[in-house]
Amino acid sequence: MLRSSLERHTGVRAEIAELQVSLDNRKSEIAKAERTISELAFSSEEHEKLQKDFDTASSALSASVIQLERQKGEAQVASVLLLAIERDEAAFKSKLDELKNKRSERLHLQTVAEALDKLRADLNDRIRPELEAIASELLSIMTDGRYNTLEISDSYQAVIRDDGELKQVISGGEEDIVNLALRLAISQMIADRAGQSFSLLILDEVFGSLDDVRRDNVVGLLQNLKNRFEQIILITHVESIHDAVDNCLWVSFEERTKTSRLIDHLEIFEESEVGIG
Repeated sequence: MLRSSLERHTGVRAEIAELQVSLDNRKSEIAKAERTISELAFSSEEHEKLQKDFDTASSALSASVIQLERQKGEAQVASVLLLAIERDEAAFKSKLDELKNKRSERLHLQTVAEALDKLRADLNDRIRPELEAIASELLSIMTDGRYNTLEISDSYQAVIRDDGELKQVISGGEEDIVNLALRLAISQMIADRAGQSFSLLILDEVFGSLDDVRRDNVVGLLQNLKNRFEQIILITHVESIHDAVDNCLWVSFEERTKTSRLIDHLEIFEESEVGIG
């Protein structure tokens, strides 16, 4: 038992020696660390201050990051708005250019219209005397000299000079005569300016809604023009005219074939046209 105790004592002493070596090493390390700390001039107060500054800077950085993201979002929204504004500005400039072009075009058209109005007025002033002279001559022929002067006002209203006095065309018969004289005069002026003779006269539906008396008067007036025109052709749907003209041609329209044909005057038809020459 004693031997056993001695053996344990020897082992303990060995362990103590190892622990002493380890302790010496630790002391050496502590001394080295203390020297290092001393060389670093470490201050706990400074460390705490730096830690607080670091924490403050970290908080400021986080806030800055959040603010930066917010500003990025606002910048993106502003960019979208800027694009929309630029599109609106481009559309406005396009509309403005279009408006300028329209104003320029309007001014051009207005200038042309004013020039044409002046030209029309000038031409009317120049042709009125010639038109009056030709219409007066035709009027005298058609009325056997009853009326021999037809004058036209600045507003192109026709008036008749009767016994040296001008009077407005009032009665229906006078109006028919004057209108026919003006139409013939205008036709003759057109033919003269085209360098063609005015020997053929074609009148289409000149009777309109005239009653029988006025219709006969117009036919009589046309008879007075036979010495002036080599041929007079009158087109009408009024059947009673054929008794007052020299020659008649009856024309019928075939609904089935969609064509017109000359027919014998004894045939019965619904629609007809009559001509004299």
